Amino acid sequence: MLSFFVLLSFFSFLLPQVASVTYSGADFSSLLLSEKAGVKYKNLAGTVQPFETILAGNGVNLARIRVWTAGDANLNNALTVAKRAANAGMQLMVDLHYSDTCASLSH
Repeated sequence: MLSFFVLLSFFSFLLPQVASVTYSGADFSSLLLSEKAGVKYKNLAGTVQPFETILAGNGVNLARIRVWTAGDANLNNALTVAKRAANAGMQLMVDLHYSDTCASLSH
């Protein structure tokens, strides 16, 4: 029985170590629209900074980017926001929305 545990402990060192990853995310989909409307974002000290810089500095490591087939949340805007989030050190989660009416109660 002892040899089984010795063998088991020996092989456990050969197994790859898996690190757990915890994500803290934010939805960046409307960021450009907010900024276009004049919204400014301030850090905890009250200094105006880019949205992604503030979030990354407070532990956010994932940016959700939604891409619609029409409107202001299009591919070009999504790419702009995605680059900003990636440059701030975040990973990306991209959601593709193929219909702009499927979630609308009026349709």
